[in-house]
Amino acid sequence: MKNLKKNLDNFSNSIELAKGVSRGENRTVKVSHSSSIVLDKKKLQVLDQLCEKYKINIELNTISSEAQIEAILSGDIDIGFIRPPVYHALDEVNSTSLYTAPLYVAASTSDKNFNDKTSVYISDLKDLRFVSIPHSERGGLSYLASNFCLSNGFCQKKSRISSRKLSQLDLVANGLGICIVPEEFSTILPKNVKLLSISDKSSQSEVKLIWKKDNDLVIESCAKTIQDFYKLDS
Repeated sequence: MKNLKKNLDNFSNSIELAKGVSRGENRTVKVSHSSSIVLDKKKLQVLDQLCEKYKINIELNTISSEAQIEAILSGDIDIGFIRPPVYHALDEVNSTSLYTAPLYVAASTSDKNFNDKTSVYISDLKDLRFVSIPHSERGGLSYLASNFCLSNGFCQKKSRISSRKLSQLDLVANGLGICIVPEEFSTILPKNVKLLSISDKSSQSEVKLIWKKDNDLVIESCAKTIQDFYKLDS
């Protein structure tokens, strides 16, 4: 009788596990963000909510906005946080705007060009060196910053050492030049780097959520929860 009860319990547990799998429970959802999108407390909070609500695990990676679209289409990731503009057409994936925030100029606190300044115009930067320049085959933050400069009649002058990753802030801190960054970088600034607001109109940057176009109910539910979270907090 004991063996029979044990077998029945095991069978019952197997059924419950199977039901959980069919609901997507214990699944690992792959989420990526570009290096220009800071994984701040807010994002971690909503991702933690997803784990709790849908009984899933999340694997995080940093991938460029452009490469995330390809990764979504190939099934290598499930959800992405990207910063437009991108070269790849977004009509091949599901996408929605999560939030828009102002851009700033990051400069060394010892940079004499900005001694007593708290704000600048893009045109004020035409003779300065930029530590981040756009990739020839990718969009994203550096491409957006370059477009702002071009619309003001000049091309960015490249610093001797450059980076499109978070290390650009270290280059700024060491006096190698300036860069244009989103507001969320304020949470990760080195001590000797300051942000100056940009006085030009439309100096904003958008962050989008992307996910694959299919009938994956778990991913669809996760995407909706993320959207609702940002709507409530806006």
